Amino acid sequence: ALSTTEEFNVSIDTVTAGAWASGAVVPYSARQNMTLGLQGAAMNVGGYTTTTVNTSVEYDGTNWTATPALNVEARFGGVAGTTAAGLQFAGIQTATYSANVQTWNGSTWADSPYNLTTGTYGTMGCGTQTAALKVAGENPAGGNYTTGEEFDGEAWTASGALPQAKYAAAGNGVQTSAIITGGSPSGTTTFEYNGTGWVAGGALNTSRPAGQAGSGGTTTDSNIVFGGGQPSLVSATEGYDGTTWSTRPSLATARAFMTGAGTATAGLCAQGAPPTGTTNLTELFTGETSAATASTL
Repeated sequence: ALSTTEEFNVSIDTVTAGAWASGAVVPYSARQNMTLGLQGAAMNVGGYTTTTVNTSVEYDGTNWTATPALNVEARFGGVAGTTAAGLQFAGIQTATYSANVQTWNGSTWADSPYNLTTGTYGTMGCGTQTAALKVAGENPAGGNYTTGEEFDGEAWTASGALPQAKYAAAGNGVQTSAIITGGSPSGTTTFEYNGTGWVAGGALNTSRPAGQAGSGGTTTDSNIVFGGGQPSLVSATEGYDGTTWSTRPSLATARAFMTGAGTATAGLCAQGAPPTGTTNLTELFTGETSAATASTL
């Protein structure tokens, strides 16, 4: 008689790996652009071509279409909201580190009467039109900021300070649960915001200083970060589970000084370039999926 034991395991799931795919090209080439919204409903504004521009275009998941221009040209500032109700703030506007805020109502951009307390460049923005967050960025007097501001639709007030100054960092989330990671000079550190203060999160595997993009949800939801790098461009993508960053499929085209939109399972990367160039390329990210394929269980 046999005394051995054997076990048999079989999976009924078919796993489809995550991947980046080409999307429609943006109608203009730029770097230091700003993007808000979702993969199938995004808005890309401003940036730098050979000068700072006020261009605004909208993406429906298939094509980019021109929309009314920004009220004031802008680059490398922050954005928040959706294609129906958006904000653009800070960055370079009219050749200055601006505190200006612009609002989008679904059809036109207008100047907001509610300016930031402090102008900055290379800042991270997220949230909604009436509950936005702006943090970090370059100080025109020298160095980088640790400070941030919160918007309630009628006023900007000081938010919790970062433990470490950052410029050109990736980030996403909502006003009460956000993430910021990478950036310069600390290219791997991550901080999470709970609406009051910032705490350290997991470190990136690939340093991403001076210009990269993030896409995702909140500190407790999944996020992705992609591209960046200075002087060597990065194509690597990483995903965050709220604790640890791990590898995801890489961008087809390494680039920096672009932004991202969407979610960690349906992300968008548009424009960007090396420090002295521009591009109009769009890439779309689809996260890993699994599905039961057995017809009889």
